[in-house]
Amino acid sequence: MINRSAIVVRYAQPFIDWAATLEGPDVLPSLDDEPTVYLVPPFDDEASALEVLESAYELLFEGELFDWHTDEASWPEDRDLDMFRTWFRIELLPVLTDICEGEIVEESATEE
Repeated sequence: MINRSAIVVRYAQPFIDWAATLEGPDVLPSLDDEPTVYLVPPFDDEASALEVLESAYELLFEGELFDWHTDEASWPEDRDLDMFRTWFRIELLPVLTDICEGEIVEESATEE
């Protein structure tokens, strides 16, 4: 096990509806798109998981919006935890086990 937990973020219909209002790509997000998995500080029960989510949701929300559309002027204002939980399907995973050999290394998005 590693000293992290995870939050899995999948698009929900309100995010897809917002993306459909944007000018730009002809491709829209889908409920079936691959989720994003965020490593977060460890939690071991629902109460501590919700505390982690509450402290991290702004960063996660902005990350998801930025990954889809970089023009922050088009992002919804007044983003709060309730909106985040409406726009995305969230899964909280308390236990992660690393079965790979070697160190975990952060790679930039441009590396292949």
